[in-house]
Amino acid sequence: MITLANNRKEYEGDAINRVDFIKAMLPDNTVPKKMYDLILSTSFLHHLHQPEILWQIINEYSRPGTRIFVADLIRPESNNAAQQIVNEFASNEPDVLKEDYYNSLLAAFIPEEVEEQLHRAGLKQLSVHVDRYLIVHGEMN
Repeated sequence: MITLANNRKEYEGDAINRVDFIKAMLPDNTVPKKMYDLILSTSFLHHLHQPEILWQIINEYSRPGTRIFVADLIRPESNNAAQQIVNEFASNEPDVLKEDYYNSLLAAFIPEEVEEQLHRAGLKQLSVHVDRYLIVHGEMN
């Protein structure tokens, strides 16, 4: 995905050239050490066995004014509800993708868990919003 995003920059206007897409492993120390204007994460949080890693990175690599946007799945209330979501949104996909989606839904967090994670990380300026996805957003102080 990073390669595709970087390749697309060649065809976009000047605004996209101000964006750097970074491939890094967390919690390894491979994120370039600098302060970022925007930290964006999509469909990543539910992959972390220790979600505090993401919140620590946000604290370490942001400055006042850094905008944060984290979007991820929301864990459904039951296995049956997860299966219904898979049936609704991935019914035409290969079985392996449906299974991955189902397992990802079950691995996702609920809003209250993320709010507690943010509280423990001292990220009270970030808000949790629920749409079809769980959205964490805000601007660092």
